[in-house]
Amino acid sequence: MKNKTLNTIKYGIMAIAIVSAGLQVAVKAQSDAERGLEGVWTTRITPRNCSTGDPIPGAAEKGI
Repeated sequence: MKNKTLNTIKYGIMAIAIVSAGLQVAVKAQSDAERGLEGVWTTRITPRNCSTGDPIPGAAEKGI
């Protein structure tokens, strides 16, 4: 009987910890959305050869 009670308490504490961790992630995700970037952004990439690190000529213009 004592072992069953300890298991019940142990699993109850684990469940509370998991739910608490999940709620903290959800709250953090909501606060990050409010501070997001807005507007139009232009990016430019430089494709590179993975072996040498050298830029690949003409790859950016081709959209590769």
